Amino acid sequence: MRRSLWLTAILLLISLLLSLNACNQQKPETQPDDTQAAAPAPVGDIAVGKTIAEQSCAQCHGIDGATSHNGAPFLAGQQTDYMVVALQSYKEAIRKDNQHHESLQSVSETDYIHVAAYYNSLDTAWHPDRYIQKSKPSTGVSRKAIRAGKQNATPCLGCHGEDGNSKFSGMPTLAGLQKDYIKSAINAYFTGDRKEAKVIMQNFKSSIKQKDIANLAAYFSTLKPQRSPLPSSGNVKAGKKAAQQCAGCHGFDGNSINPSMPSLTGQNQEYLIKAIKAYRDGQRKNAMMRTAVKNLKDGDIQNISAYFAAQQPKKVVGDDSDSGPFDPLGDGAKIAASCNGCHGNNGNSTNKGIPSLARLHPAYLTAAIKAYQDGTRKHATMQSLVSLLSDMDIEKISLYYATQEPTASSNPKPGKPEQAEDLATSCNGCHGENGNSTDPEVPTIAGQDAQYLSTTIANYANGSRKNDTMANAVKELSKEQIRDISAYFAGQAPLQPQGIEMPLPPQEMAQKCDRCHGENGFSKDPTKPRLAGQIQAYLEKALHDYHNGNRESSTMHAMAAVLRLSEIKAIAAYYAGQSSPQQP
Repeated sequence: MRRSLWLTAILLLISLLLSLNACNQQKPETQPDDTQAAAPAPVGDIAVGKTIAEQSCAQCHGIDGATSHNGAPFLAGQQTDYMVVALQSYKEAIRKDNQHHESLQSVSETDYIHVAAYYNSLDTAWHPDRYIQKSKPSTGVSRKAIRAGKQNATPCLGCHGEDGNSKFSGMPTLAGLQKDYIKSAINAYFTGDRKEAKVIMQNFKSSIKQKDIANLAAYFSTLKPQRSPLPSSGNVKAGKKAAQQCAGCHGFDGNSINPSMPSLTGQNQEYLIKAIKAYRDGQRKNAMMRTAVKNLKDGDIQNISAYFAAQQPKKVVGDDSDSGPFDPLGDGAKIAASCNGCHGNNGNSTNKGIPSLARLHPAYLTAAIKAYQDGTRKHATMQSLVSLLSDMDIEKISLYYATQEPTASSNPKPGKPEQAEDLATSCNGCHGENGNSTDPEVPTIAGQDAQYLSTTIANYANGSRKNDTMANAVKELSKEQIRDISAYFAGQAPLQPQGIEMPLPPQEMAQKCDRCHGENGFSKDPTKPRLAGQIQAYLEKALHDYHNGNRESSTMHAMAAVLRLSEIKAIAAYYAGQSSPQQP
């Protein structure tokens, strides 16, 4: 019996040794990522860690672990094991950061165990509000031009205000106006196309050069606009309704995103009345404005000007630093107001030859807008309109239009759609059944404007619009076939794009993060970092790195890859705003 037990024990021991040997020989399929659980780090020496931190870490993270330079994260009280793994990841270039990588080459593993122990021992309170870093939006003009414009602006300030904000009735505010518009307006006075204030403005004609005009425009465009303090009168509610026709060029609430179209928001009412009447009565020469206002009565102009004068001037695009309420759809609607002038209300075009944008997939719209920005798509008006849009602006516009309900177009559909049914089947392979695409990168053409489709197909066929797949598909089509197939797809009903998840409130999105990082980001897992109270800029950067794959973590990449830019910003802001009850 005893011999049998000994034999069993020996066999078990041999089996265990063989299995351990197999584990040692087995190679991992992938490198461990920087969020995977690691063996508990050895206990570090806090005093030694402080000495190393003073020499190497304090310049970015502060010796208190709660001071930030250059967007570096807070470290005080952070999880020791997590910091050890993070430092090792930087040293081995698993995390992509050249500065960290170079600085850690001479640091031993034992040293950064000591550093992690030191920072973990600190109970310094985190104060992210002290380190909010708002990036300044690009003005699109050089500092040299702004300085030169400021030097030349003295004669202008007597009428237009010391800071470009007019205090005189009938005199426009120049602060924050689009520089291209300011240049065109000054030249219009010099050429006589604008006749009001002709005597005053003509005095400067002989003493100012085109370069001076450009510098003045650059300077005034960078000043902060303020709502006019002058009184106004009229029916603001009626003016708001009438002003909807102005949004296509002048933007939501009169805040223009078009570099050639002036913002109207906050201007003094008397100037707005004078300007609108000048266009209506032909004193200012502009065919588009003349068409827009020619039927307005004096009462309509009074109400419209009262509405715009009452609105708050603000920058609509290009500045993603504002931490307003999380509402990407609402933001998209405001930015898209300037697009609706051509593409129709809610993206349903009523203009022949102009495409509808409603229900196009966000991925396709984003790619199309960026193609205009980088010049891949050639269209001077579109390139001008989208030039100032940030990636987040584009994302919001695309999401907004993708969620809008399409309406049937009343535009004529020349052609014989019944003769194109067989031809249309060859398009379904890419554009989906009846033109409803299931590929995010291929547009839905169901319900699209027929003339736009005809023009676009013809451009692919003649090579003026570049796409090899489309060129090969349509190059043999006759003009009649192009008209027929365009009419066919224009008559189909567009369906809602698939796979579009609506934005959730940040606290709901963060619940997935809490599974690893603790409730509200207060991690209790030694291998997972605390997020609560961390600097927003750092959290945004980290999420962007996981989103783009610049940080190697299969788990975090899977979580971040599906996030929109606005959602990354919102989640980072949410966690940055969490504070411990123990902290002041």
